[in-house]
Amino acid sequence: MGDPQRAVWEALERIYWMSALALGVVAFGLELALGSAPLTLLGGLYLAITLFFYLGPRRIVLHLLYAVASTLVMLRVVPELPLAGDSRDFAAAILVLATLALGTYGGPLWAGLGALAVAAFFPGPGPYQRVALLGVHALAGYLGVRIRGWIGELARVQARLDWIAHHDPLTGLGNRRSLEAAFLEGGWRYLSLWDLDQLKRINDEQGHAAGDAELVRFSRVLASESRSTDRFFRTGGDEFVGLHRDAAPPQGLVDRVRRRFPAVSVGFVPLVGGLEAAIAEADRAMYRDKARRRSAG
Repeated sequence: MGDPQRAVWEALERIYWMSALALGVVAFGLELALGSAPLTLLGGLYLAITLFFYLGPRRIVLHLLYAVASTLVMLRVVPELPLAGDSRDFAAAILVLATLALGTYGGPLWAGLGALAVAAFFPGPGPYQRVALLGVHALAGYLGVRIRGWIGELARVQARLDWIAHHDPLTGLGNRRSLEAAFLEGGWRYLSLWDLDQLKRINDEQGHAAGDAELVRFSRVLASESRSTDRFFRTGGDEFVGLHRDAAPPQGLVDRVRRRFPAVSVGFVPLVGGLEAAIAEADRAMYRDKARRRSAG
């Protein structure tokens, strides 16, 4: 599960457990006030089991199945609840919400099981009413499953937007924002700045599509020749920045890249200060490398 989707589900789970605990506390208080011993026992048991799930495994689907079962048991043990209005309608509404939540958190299988359990064990209704009851709960479960799908789609859209915000769309490397975030992780020993010597000439003579292809080719060379401890970013135009964790300048990386992509200049600097200062120093080192390579022919 991706981070955006995980964040959505974590928020929903917090809402669920806070709601379940609040409902348990309020219901138990009312049951104590009403003075019905069987009802108070069931309410206390629900609150205790809710606390157990909340402090322990936090299995929402199991808790929902218990909530459905305990509500059905309550209707059989205490058929005439001492509440205003029709207690069956109140319990049926709770069960509809539980079936909806089963679809959301558990998916179609658990929603279907919840709906069948309610239709089979809800006390009183005849066969036609049971069919209607099953239809209502099936609809609630379907809506829960749809909500589950919408959450997944929302998370996928969020993940895509997050990727766009932190990556260069042409090469797939991280962008400047991603570089800044990676720099804050710490542990980097060297920064490198890479510049493609012939990109302007390729753009002028062959067009920007050819220049874009050259950028993509270079990014793939960097990715294939780098080590697992290296991170590369395209910060604009034909400039690429690398972060390196090795204690020594990775000269071997430069040699491997230049064997496959000769027309590149690079500057390496140790990371002893801030990111901006390191980039400026690496830029000066890169231009010295470029001038040296031009003078060498």
